Amino acid sequence: MSSYKTYLTYKPYRDFFNDLMNFIFASDCRVCKNLLSSLEEKYICKDCFSKIEFITSPYCDKCGKILVESFKEIEKPICKDCYSLKRYFYEARAVSIYEGALREGIHILKFEKKVGIHKPLGDLLVRYLKEQQEDLISRIDFLIPVPLHRKRFNSRGFNQAQLLCDYIEKHLNLPVILDLQRIRWTTPQMNLGRSERLQNIKGAFEVKNKDTISGKQILLVDDIFTTGATVNECSRVLIKAGAKQVSVLTLARGR
Repeated sequence: MSSYKTYLTYKPYRDFFNDLMNFIFASDCRVCKNLLSSLEEKYICKDCFSKIEFITSPYCDKCGKILVESFKEIEKPICKDCYSLKRYFYEARAVSIYEGALREGIHILKFEKKVGIHKPLGDLLVRYLKEQQEDLISRIDFLIPVPLHRKRFNSRGFNQAQLLCDYIEKHLNLPVILDLQRIRWTTPQMNLGRSERLQNIKGAFEVKNKDTISGKQILLVDDIFTTGATVNECSRVLIKAGAKQVSVLTLARGR
């Protein structure tokens, strides 16, 4: 088991203390600015989370990109990017668009390091899988989080994708494995264009134990799908190592 599981030692009481102070001092929701009403609300109120709309048809059958209404008449539409790019994943799906409460929630988790908010974010993933992707739940063998390089993991204190995987595991009884590792430091993808992202991420991952994933159907989990360069490279490495099929699930994606 990878030592990256050590996020469990990430000052668990600090997040509870932050939540408690959030409640005692009547903090406002980061989105609507109304007062948070309970300890269960983590920086964003339940009402704002409830307004996050799941991505529904029509979307690209391969990468999940939202398409115009005219594509609704096509059974399995494919976007122009997926026609021109080699996609190693079988399919990619995202809960919603990277905007509003979802964008704010991801920002709070990743950059403000407030890990308590992974629970309502994880609940979004679980509800989306149950309501929109039941077939995906039934056919996958393992969840794998997109890994962080050890340097970034040590700096942040946790891997947000791993937190989300563990939440799904707890609520849907889908096992998590950590055999995909990031072995090379890379520039943050958000600072790069499409072609630069492809080059930046190449050779950054490896599979630690090929026997574990050989012949298995994998669900690769991350927070955001932008160009798909990172999850595509992860998928390529997993397929090369013997995985039967790799699907991708993210909280959010760009339009």
